[in-house]
Amino acid sequence: MEVFSQPSDRDLALIHALFAVIAAVTLLAPIPMVMGDRILALVIVYSILILYGAIQRGYREWIDIWLFSIILSMLMIMPDWFLVAQLNVLTFPVDGTPMIGPIPLYMGGLWAIPFFIIIYLGNRIEEWVGGILVNVIVALIALIIFGIAEATLWALPSWQAQNVFMIGHVAVYILFPEMILGLAVFVTYAQVRERQIWRKIHWAFLTMLVYMGSISFFYFLIERIILQA
Repeated sequence: MEVFSQPSDRDLALIHALFAVIAAVTLLAPIPMVMGDRILALVIVYSILILYGAIQRGYREWIDIWLFSIILSMLMIMPDWFLVAQLNVLTFPVDGTPMIGPIPLYMGGLWAIPFFIIIYLGNRIEEWVGGILVNVIVALIALIIFGIAEATLWALPSWQAQNVFMIGHVAVYILFPEMILGLAVFVTYAQVRERQIWRKIHWAFLTMLVYMGSISFFYFLIERIILQA
């Protein structure tokens, strides 16, 4: 597809292929390291790969996307905390990895990986299709990425949904907020692209609030209205 023919596309695909290999080895290797620390190490490695590639190849866009993604990822500790402490619908294993309240420290950077991918793909697709269609595609990309994560990462273990309606290991209510989150991340980044860091922090905070509000709405709608009707 011509839309993904730029050198930066190939370089980013190569970095993600390398990261996939590193992740597989790190997660599966029989080493004396708890899973939380393994994930934290991978979060750090991902950022290093992105920043190193950006600096080496002169891709300023990568650095800008990464900066917004990591700021928002750190703020996402709050919605996760809300899900654990207030709604009691999410749980994280306590395996000795560093924690922020009930949330593993690695969650402060783990969200940055899908955010970076969604923003980058969205920007490239927008050059091809534009208009409302790109928003639909981005929302579907977010659904696929987050849906796969929800369906698989419990097995590491990383997190586990509880006390909600699930299909397999996927909490149904959370898929809608995550689609909205993916679209919000893409749309919001357009407002802060190559802008000052304080603007990125401001819009990242608003995006986090959109996600938390979506969680509350769809949890109430699905778990308290539809399923109890």
